[in-house]
Amino acid sequence: MKQILRPGRTPSQLSQPIHQRLNMYVAAASAAGVSLLALTPQAGAKIVYTPAHEHIGQTQIVPLDLNHDGTADFNLSAVAHTTTSKVSLRLDVFGVAKRNDIWGTGTYASALAAGMVVGPNQQRLQPGHNFMAEWVGGCFSSSRGPWKQASRRYLGFRFFFKGKAHYGWARLNANFLDVLLTGYAYETIPNKPIVAGKTTGPEVVRLAPATLGHLAAGASAISSWRSCAPAPGR
Repeated sequence: MKQILRPGRTPSQLSQPIHQRLNMYVAAASAAGVSLLALTPQAGAKIVYTPAHEHIGQTQIVPLDLNHDGTADFNLSAVAHTTTSKVSLRLDVFGVAKRNDIWGTGTYASALAAGMVVGPNQQRLQPGHNFMAEWVGGCFSSSRGPWKQASRRYLGFRFFFKGKAHYGWARLNANFLDVLLTGYAYETIPNKPIVAGKTTGPEVVRLAPATLGHLAAGASAISSWRSCAPAPGR
């Protein structure tokens, strides 16, 4: 089967797993009797979007491979601490490679709204902006951080692939021990900005939903605070 290529581009400019998945879509469409003309807008795609629906459990490190090259670009870290009277969870994000950066201010990873632009001409991405949120539940509950109560908010990323900078985002919902990754995307053209939340249009190719595996829910730890106080914001 011939590979799907954008005009003027070579197979080396997108990772092999993405080419394989795109070719699988063409085969599936042909088997179902769907016209290949319906897939032609993807030939000029510049944004690769991967939907997801994965809960991030307690004491987890979840790798995020934005461009599907088999190497994690960022890690989402959820670290839980429990006692007889309370449970706490801290959420952070880290660049795996030294030059991979996160959009943020101070030491906080920003919770961007949809439509925000992540790119070289916007607010500079810098390392060390990795703290997202911390929740403490029990008889005395508290929370802090820009992600302490976030719905459809976005992490902004800069990562390097074959020595060139690319921009991307990850969409999450976060609310007191309940963190859900719902999708992520990256711009295939080096140094080109990407709009947080853009998942449709002729320049977007949508991959099959990502599966990160079954993560630990930590239900036994959560039960220690439910009898004392309800989770904030619920």
